[in-house]
Amino acid sequence: MHFVCESTAPGYAVSLVKAGVRLQGFETGPVRAPLVDPT
Repeated sequence: MHFVCESTAPGYAVSLVKAGVRLQGFETGPVRAPLVDPT
């Protein structure tokens, strides 16, 4: 899978990785503030 992350918010890649891990069926904790989960 390949995507382009156009967000310039620092740490946004972390929330994308966590979302991908959740899609694979693993549990992760929420991202920490000020980060937000991708929608």
